[in-house]
Amino acid sequence: MSKNTKQKDSKKKRRISAVKASKESYFKLHWFLLYEDKYRKLSPKAKLLYGLLRSRFELSNTNVQNGVPDADNFIDEENNIFCIFDNVEISFLLDMSVPTVIDAKKELDEAELLEEVQIKDQANRMYVLDPVLDSDMWTFKQQLADIKAKKAEKDKERVRKQKEKRQQKALEKKQEKAKKKALANGVVNVGNENVEEKSCDSKNLNHTKRTILLFFVIQKI
Repeated sequence: MSKNTKQKDSKKKRRISAVKASKESYFKLHWFLLYEDKYRKLSPKAKLLYGLLRSRFELSNTNVQNGVPDADNFIDEENNIFCIFDNVEISFLLDMSVPTVIDAKKELDEAELLEEVQIKDQANRMYVLDPVLDSDMWTFKQQLADIKAKKAEKDKERVRKQKEKRQQKALEKKQEKAKKKALANGVVNVGNENVEEKSCDSKNLNHTKRTILLFFVIQKI
């Protein structure tokens, strides 16, 4: 086999098929949707939709830059690039109902990340808007550090309270045990002093009875 033939075979094996290209295709989920305060509150569906729209926008931009036929369909009178993405297609790709897609688009519109313009007798134009950032990744990391510090302090306080609760229960149990032991030994608490209860002396009782009988006899005499 000649050298040229080997080179041709090697190149042919490294060709990228449509299946492989589809498998490796992806779109981005921008970091600012996760750390910027005014965007991170968007629903996960709205964030996913923004990534999908941004990907479609980049496709429109590529078509315009490469002079693809009908590329003018993706650029307006002021040379702003837009994309066309109807609700049914979005619904299919994101496995959402059409009303859910409309709600997600409304979220992006209110966050000023999407502008949809209706054109008579044509598909709506979707303008994906750049974000307005008040912070960056470093700000996000500092905020996260503060949140972790506050959580650690709360966890520490929770552990302290649990420890105090266990100690209080142990003390109450010890006091209850001591009280039962004292009662079993015939000791009662009077004020701050422990006084031992004296059991009845049968001999003393009999002596008392004899004294009373003798008293009545003397009285009769």
